[in-house]
Amino acid sequence: MNLRTRLAALSLAAGTLIGCSNQRSKSFDHSSLNAVFALGLDSLAAALDSVAERSVNGARPELRRAFIDARRTFKLHELLIASESPHTMGVLNGPLPENDDDPNQPLGGAAGFQRLEDRLYADGELSASDRSSIRDDATHMSKQVTALRTLAPESALTETHMLDAIREELARISVLGLAGFDSNRPDATIAEAHNALLGMSRYIGLAQRESALHEEWSALDSAVLHAAQVVNHQDRLAFITTQLSEIGKRLAVLRERSGAVNDSLRLVWRSRASTVFEPNAFDASAYAPAFAMHPTPDVIALGERLFNDKRLSGPQTVSCASCHIPALAFTDGMARHGSIDGSSVIGRNTPTLLNVALQPSFFADARVNTLEDQIRVVLSSKVEMASSPELAAQRIITDSGYRAAFTHAVPNGLTEASLRNVLATYLRTLVRLDSRFDAAIHGDTTVLTSSERNGFNVFMGKARCGTCHLAPLFNGVMPPGYVISEPEIIGVPSRADTSHATLDTDPGRSRVNKNKRHRGAFSVPTLRNIARTAPYMHNGVYATLEQVIDFYNRGGGWGVGASVPEQTLPKRPLHLTTVEQRDLVAFLGTLTDRAR
Repeated sequence: MNLRTRLAALSLAAGTLIGCSNQRSKSFDHSSLNAVFALGLDSLAAALDSVAERSVNGARPELRRAFIDARRTFKLHELLIASESPHTMGVLNGPLPENDDDPNQPLGGAAGFQRLEDRLYADGELSASDRSSIRDDATHMSKQVTALRTLAPESALTETHMLDAIREELARISVLGLAGFDSNRPDATIAEAHNALLGMSRYIGLAQRESALHEEWSALDSAVLHAAQVVNHQDRLAFITTQLSEIGKRLAVLRERSGAVNDSLRLVWRSRASTVFEPNAFDASAYAPAFAMHPTPDVIALGERLFNDKRLSGPQTVSCASCHIPALAFTDGMARHGSIDGSSVIGRNTPTLLNVALQPSFFADARVNTLEDQIRVVLSSKVEMASSPELAAQRIITDSGYRAAFTHAVPNGLTEASLRNVLATYLRTLVRLDSRFDAAIHGDTTVLTSSERNGFNVFMGKARCGTCHLAPLFNGVMPPGYVISEPEIIGVPSRADTSHATLDTDPGRSRVNKNKRHRGAFSVPTLRNIARTAPYMHNGVYATLEQVIDFYNRGGGWGVGASVPEQTLPKRPLHLTTVEQRDLVAFLGTLTDRAR
């Protein structure tokens, strides 16, 4: 059976409606799209009901087959489920959101299919409690799908709506799907990307019939179908740089000609970029608050001057650059930064400021949401700058050169607020996305060695690094919205012990939200420039990347002997070979930016 025949067989409704007429309407009639979507939701609800029924007394293999069928049906319609109802998408296939108001909620819980999979593929027999939970979860999911089904016939699926849904699904496939974010089953990753592409093609075929841009839709469909054919046979880097890149090019043409591109929208992932791997795909100003300053050359130069001025600190002995040293990728090379006055207070490892603008929260415990506020906290911290924005402004205003520069560059002159805003504006210019990895992902794969290429596949595959450090930013911010970044509990030890470790005492996120079950939770840092930012982890416990990979290979904190009851990192060993570990280190080296 060829791919097109298989695609038609996957949905009787789609096959019927696509074959109804060869005539295209000049206006975009979404009724056929709505009808197929509604029937797809019916199929998904029925498949989930089957899981619930078999959970009562069905054998595990039978129950797993029902689960896989439901999961496959979901993937075929994922792009419209996510687009039409983010709430339903979250119920079916999302993380449980962090809830500061519930002290009993663990971190990193999964909903829907991910929770079903955890129970169905766990070791040991299914208990009565497991079966009851599976039945309840599948029934709840089915009800959510049925509720969405009642609204499906009324959805106004315009051409722009469809193109946006396809664009976002492409991001899910290339970043989350290929990394195995949705599933812990290694055999599921490629199969689910295949099914998601088939579902995408189904809806493209329907949209093509209704659009005046028939040839452009047809070209997009051909690229998607070809990607679905080869996804099982190519490594991830080649798949992204060839098949997904070609889909992106076809999608870009279609979006431009249909008017779907909206440059007025201020988005982290720019509206003009059809894939997240394109050059200039991200807007470093998108996370900035409404009152942020425009980055004129004068403001940027003024911010850099302040960044290097020791008068901002209380004792006037350190500047921002004392701990964020440009030559060390804006880190300081120390395990932890301590007090500036030599006291015994112990802090955390200094994070890089490169690409700091491309994250929605700051500090290892994510306690502030703007760079302007982060600067206020650092200036006021007794173990960092031991100053305050007000004190810093009072000192700086006595300098006639600064006064003149602020008067020239800043409408309101020099105030404590404008001082913070100018510094934040400078930090937002520290975006560096010019590594050898970027050159490779943009098409020049010759810049990588075979070891580095294999390392990327290990990163996205067996090592599961890409499920937390999400390409291409390699931080924890979730596509396609780039709004949410969930903290993780990985069980970082207090010292580099590989068998009888004790958990580091830093409370992490729990210090902020007071949830004891989130103790030891930290934001996912970027891995860009990681080869230049040793030592590693929030406490600098590991001196080399080899040690970091060994920690993950053993299963995180649990694997090195620490007691980490709420660990969100899978506790099982990765069983990486020596060669795979070496290749992984080699790949991480490709994330070093060439622009200094």
